[in-house]
Amino acid sequence: MLKDGSLSLVLRLCAAALSLGTLTFVGRAFTAEDFGYFGTVMAMLALLTPICALGWPLTLTRYISQGFFSRVLVWRALRQSLSAALLFALIGALVLREWIFALGLVILPAYVALDLMAAIFRARGSFVRALVPRDILWRGLLMIGVWVVMSFPQGQQTSMLLVLAIPPIFLMAALQMRSLRDFEDCAPMDADVARVRHRIWISTLSGTLFANLDTLAVGAFCGVEVAGGYFAASRLGSIIVFVHSAVGLAVGPRLARHHAERNASAINADLRTAALMAGVPALVLFGVFVVAGGVLLGAIAPNAEDMQIVLLLLALGQVVNGLTGPSGLFLSMSGAEAQVARVSIQSLAVGAAMILLGAAVFGPIGAAAATFAVQSRSELRLWIGARSAIAHQGGPA
Repeated sequence: MLKDGSLSLVLRLCAAALSLGTLTFVGRAFTAEDFGYFGTVMAMLALLTPICALGWPLTLTRYISQGFFSRVLVWRALRQSLSAALLFALIGALVLREWIFALGLVILPAYVALDLMAAIFRARGSFVRALVPRDILWRGLLMIGVWVVMSFPQGQQTSMLLVLAIPPIFLMAALQMRSLRDFEDCAPMDADVARVRHRIWISTLSGTLFANLDTLAVGAFCGVEVAGGYFAASRLGSIIVFVHSAVGLAVGPRLARHHAERNASAINADLRTAALMAGVPALVLFGVFVVAGGVLLGAIAPNAEDMQIVLLLLALGQVVNGLTGPSGLFLSMSGAEAQVARVSIQSLAVGAAMILLGAAVFGPIGAAAATFAVQSRSELRLWIGARSAIAHQGGPA
């Protein structure tokens, strides 16, 4: 666990550094309007990728980790997910008034393909193949692209960056998919895979909608320039998410295997180690944001300096996420995905109302406060559910 978690953490921290570097570069090089468009397009891709993935990434991680691999089913997952992505891209090209958003949707199929392939490699223990393409290479290429488009006129920089980004990300997706030829079938997939996938997709969809709703709500009620500042605060606070997700990437396959072996003590040990590895860095980073959050935001983008309260509220929600450990992931890996789906749907319903109301009445701070409150409640409910599940499996809660 420590070895896999440490490797995953190093790779995700490299990705976080590149992400922060790109964000700072864009915030300094682009106009406030272009920066707002960049943030909105990135949030749109983050929102639509798990929608189009149809629950397949986590489903494949669960079953492949337990020793099941069906090449036919994997290709079916890719066909279904890519078809959904292409449909979204086509609809966007036809109905979106801002053509820059339609251009961003062209990247969506490659995002989805890389997401599925990362899940497969992660389940097979290849964290480098899982994380390097989109987490590191893609962010590095984006930074190079920002430097290239700085010479273009203002108002065209984000659109030209997206044009330059299309060929390399599709090349990375194609190379990842090509490696499927080297895999061998181990055993047929569980017959319940369709039911499991639907439940996982519902929880993933709900969680993703909730995670990106605040930025979109701020853009709708406060304008694209304010949304750019909020996006900067959200992405700076998400450095904590990089740490938490790195631990989850390593522990997810292990939890699936331990559940199949009915090894409650190993599940407990991995959950506690994961909470420690995610929670301590989260607290340290939160302290940094308390002391120097405004300065860091100002370094990223001049119009984001007054978003420190927003940053602290969003970061505090991620601290709760880290300290409670990967409880939702464990439930999804152990047959309790229906419980995760229920919590996610309820959180989305309550969160949508609170975030929209908060953004409309109190602006960015209202949206961030609503996000923190709903996210914390959701994580605590999942933590209680995980404790109960472990107790029923025969281990100490």
